[in-house]
Amino acid sequence: MRRWANHSKRQQSASGPRMISLSDHQMDVVTDTASIVPVERRDIFLERVGAMLTMRGRFTDADVHDVTALALCGLVRTSAAFDFAIKYWPDQSR
Repeated sequence: MRRWANHSKRQQSASGPRMISLSDHQMDVVTDTASIVPVERRDIFLERVGAMLTMRGRFTDADVHDVTALALCGLVRTSAAFDFAIKYWPDQSR
């Protein structure tokens, strides 16, 4: 088990972070959400979003909305998170 874990770490660092492709709307959602996160926590937010979308593989606009909301958890404790939810989930049916 230990050998496998070491191999995974080497493979990850050699290839670097995976790139993801976002539509204009998806990018707007991520950047709008990042703007309400305190500057010192934005890297954490963006890393969370990138990791969750990478794990999903293919993703829709709804997935991006869900991931950004989940990535906010614990990073924002103001009404900004509520305002974000109202803006992007006013009455979405899936």
